[in-house]
Amino acid sequence: MLRRMIVLGFGAIFVLFAGFVAMHAVVPAGESYSRHTASDSASLWVRGKPISGEPKSIFDGTTPISDPWIVRDEGRYRMWFTLVKDAFTERQTIGIAHAESEDGLRWKTNNEHVLAPNRGGWDSVGVETACVVRRPDGGWFMYYTAPLSPEGNHHHGIGLATSDDGRKWIRHGTGPLLVGKNEWETPFQDSPNGPRIGGVLEPCVHFDERKKVYRMWYAGLGKRPDEFGKYRIGYAESEDGITWRRDQKPVFEPSAIGRWDDAITSHTHVAFEPDGKLHLFYFGSSTRQYQECEELGGAAMTPGSLGHAVSEDGRNWKRSSANPILSPRKDSWDSWAVGGPFVMWDQSQFRMWYFSNPRHNSYNARIGVATWKP
Repeated sequence: MLRRMIVLGFGAIFVLFAGFVAMHAVVPAGESYSRHTASDSASLWVRGKPISGEPKSIFDGTTPISDPWIVRDEGRYRMWFTLVKDAFTERQTIGIAHAESEDGLRWKTNNEHVLAPNRGGWDSVGVETACVVRRPDGGWFMYYTAPLSPEGNHHHGIGLATSDDGRKWIRHGTGPLLVGKNEWETPFQDSPNGPRIGGVLEPCVHFDERKKVYRMWYAGLGKRPDEFGKYRIGYAESEDGITWRRDQKPVFEPSAIGRWDDAITSHTHVAFEPDGKLHLFYFGSSTRQYQECEELGGAAMTPGSLGHAVSEDGRNWKRSSANPILSPRKDSWDSWAVGGPFVMWDQSQFRMWYFSNPRHNSYNARIGVATWKP
């Protein structure tokens, strides 16, 4: 998820991707790929080329884009994604754009936001990380993340917009739909005069036809006693998609210290197999990778990989023995951070869209595609 970029030159603090912690952005030349790279030789997933399309400048790695959410609709693919317009200028705007494709590989967009920040509203800083759901009545819900004032980049909530066609969106209400509530997702302060950090973000929502309820998995950033702030994954249900009942405890947590995902488990996407089995895909990062960024003097994004877990009920998850399933690759377009997975069951296989950047000092990202046949 693209968080609002605070650009004050090298030496400033940048906060960009949710699930990726803030770093001092003194980014010297030198090592341009993560030390935690891995080839695909042991992976069950087969990576293809990054997606392409028109206008070329959106998809060629020269524009900050991220967070693909994809729906099959009337024989075509539709994608909502985070797009930064006029990046690193006074006109910079972070919003959600829309694109269409016949094959999921080559896309066309009009380079406009279908949901932009609401100047003067609670989500005036930026809107991002769209989750778009078809309602039973044929309309659409869009759940999204936005920073809350006055902390801006540090404190997040989840908003809701509605649409008849997926292009023209109307916000629901005048405030966020969900904010941090449970201990593990409540914003905290690292210093008496510092900003509150944390909240809820990166929703993944599905309408369960069998149960006739909306089901949400989301990231929460909070701080339990005697620990650093961590990203965990929570769960909620709703009959109408508007009023939600949250589980008090997270359903997925970082691993034990020393593992590849011992600090961050966030930006989740849950996909359904035809037999009903649930698959959770997520971004994971470790304390060691945070230290790697500090040793470099800072980074645009914290490096990390993608993980996988399975469940029968959506609350009790078992990690895959093959984790991490996708990691940065040395000397490639996705050689620093790999995040933001969206996965669907498509033509007898799982198909994943994800985003990545090539270097520790680059905000520009591309969206790639990978497939897996269980």
